[in-house]
Amino acid sequence: MNQGLLRAFVVFVMVYVALYILSFLGSSAGLLKWLPGNGFLDFSAFDISRLDYSLWLLPIVGFWLIYMGFPWLRQEFGFGELFEYAFPLLLIVLSYFAFSTAIFYYYQNQAFFASRDFRYEVPEGKPFDGHFYVLDGEGRKVTILQLNYWNYFVNSTFLYFVLAALGGWGARMLIESLDERRPKKGKE
Repeated sequence: MNQGLLRAFVVFVMVYVALYILSFLGSSAGLLKWLPGNGFLDFSAFDISRLDYSLWLLPIVGFWLIYMGFPWLRQEFGFGELFEYAFPLLLIVLSYFAFSTAIFYYYQNQAFFASRDFRYEVPEGKPFDGHFYVLDGEGRKVTILQLNYWNYFVNSTFLYFVLAALGGWGARMLIESLDERRPKKGKE
């Protein structure tokens, strides 16, 4: 087995375990728990029919997608060193934007089915919120759905995908920096 791939697998296992533990430590802050028990080693309430498989599988895809795809991004688009260090911020911002867009269109569809004459607005001073409303017969706003995009993002399985993708980026950067420091065999 390739030594770089073995290193990546070790880092993947560490990231996966860290995300598993984070799900229990952060459950009081609203993060989803991977198992329904009270602690990260409590399997007493384990019921395979209640597992959310996307919590278990999305981190795998997120990690390996970025780990394997990051060199391709650099090579095909000619991104330099600045891109390597700006990538985590770009990933988080673009992931949040993509997730918010998906949530908006999902709930816009729901609002359309509830009332064809709906409107949408973002409350002033609350950029992470939005609500759909209709006007009643007297012209007053009647809210039919309120959204808090940030809460949806933090409470979703997609957050674990993004965090695992950041782990994949970190693994790629770590392994490449270790390979650059290692002296080449057979060359002086």
